[in-house]
Amino acid sequence: MSYETISVRMNRSDPSIRWGFTLRQQGGKLLVASVDRDSLSDKAGMKPNDEVDAVCGRNASNMSINEANSIVDNSFREVNFNLRRYVTSHTCLPWTLTEQDNKLIVDDVRPGFGTGFGSAYGGTVSS
Repeated sequence: MSYETISVRMNRSDPSIRWGFTLRQQGGKLLVASVDRDSLSDKAGMKPNDEVDAVCGRNASNMSINEANSIVDNSFREVNFNLRRYVTSHTCLPWTLTEQDNKLIVDDVRPGFGTGFGSAYGGTVSS
């Protein structure tokens, strides 16, 4: 399965401002359980089901949820995460990808779509 790595850094001026996310544990992995709308974490790009690779520079593999929450709770002004987001489709890219045997396969290429090539409106030029 394909994924993208996302670095999230949040700052707050006052500890009374909530980060706006909750974590959950699934096996040995930490996942983002929920993200409050318009919160710091929402604005920073966190999404539910993002897998947590690191919390404030500490490797999160086999980290307990209590340990992760403690690190976040003790970070009064700034927290940062390395997240892994599994990708199923890229709607804005001019091609379609699938995974086969741990390799990405380009299924379909739509020339001119979203590339800036072709016509001024993103379509193909015909003569």
